[in-house]
Order: sequence, then C-alpha cells, then structure tokens
Amino acid sequence: MQIVAVIPARGGSKGIPRKNVLPIAGRPLIAWTIAQALEVPGLRVIVSTEDDEIAAISRSCGAEVIVRPAELAEDTTPTEPVVKHVIATLTQRGERPDAVMLLQATSPVRLPGTLARAIAEFDSSGADSIVGVVAQSPFLWRHGSPSRADYDYTRRPRRQDLREEDLRYRETG
Repeated sequence: MQIVAVIPARGGSKGIPRKNVLPIAGRPLIAWTIAQALEVPGLRVIVSTEDDEIAAISRSCGAEVIVRPAELAEDTTPTEPVVKHVIATLTQRGERPDAVMLLQATSPVRLPGTLARAIAEFDSSGADSIVGVVAQSPFLWRHGSPSRADYDYTRRPRRQDLREEDLRYRETG
C-alpha cells in the first residue's frame, strides 16, 4: 500500500508569523514532523506549501515538496482542499496514493513509533480513516457571559475515579 504523509505548511501565518520555520530546540518547527515521518519505512513524505523558505527547509530535511497555488494558502483556506491538491497533483503524475496521512507541523510532539502504529492500526482495522486523539477529562468549561461548566459540577467525581466512558477525546495534529 502506497501511503503519502502530507504536511501542509503555509508561509503566511498571522497568529505566529513564520511559525513553520522558527527554531524549536535548534531545528525549524517543520523539521520535527518531517523527521518523524521519514522514520516510517515506505512512507512518502510531502510538504505542501506556497513558501520558498519552507520548501527549501523541507527539501533539505528530506521531504518532497508540492507547491500549492496562492488560493490554497490563504488565512481562510481549509486543510481538505490542500490535501486534495496533493492527491490531484500525484494522480496527474500517475502516482496516486492508496492512503494519505495528514500531519500538522504545529503538533511536533509525538511518541516514538506513533506514526508507524497508526499505519498498522489503519491497515489492520479495515476502517476508511482514523484520527489521532488525546484523552481529556470531562471537566470542560464554555467561555461566555457567564462562563459555564459543560458537566454537572455538583456531581464532580475525583480524577482517579473517572471511568473510560467518562473521558472525552480531543483531536491532535
């Protein structure tokens, strides 16, 4: 099975300007995700970007680069059209992948082997997709006026008494 890891990396971030190229522990942020993906045997690693500096860093780290059009690199561009652009580009080349793994450069902290385990789970499960999540307690609040609890705070259990079914799961990158 040909699996492609797609790492979308825009150059025009407004929240943290140039975040994908900023050094984190001595390496550009994007380098961490590229390195993790390249550790998985047979995983083809592609960075989708419109930015020359991100492209150069990505290539120097061993990733392929697919240059995306400017209209897919705007503040309001969702991720899905970016992934579809990569698939369409590869398909035009006669290299359509069997599956795609989406990796966010802004989530560089992954346990060793996480990506390989995800591929093995995907392959053995028969599912058409999987998503990475992290467990979170149900003690969540909504911001507003007034702020309010998203749980019955009058019956709040102790953390150590929480059951598996009490947990909530938050998507990760």
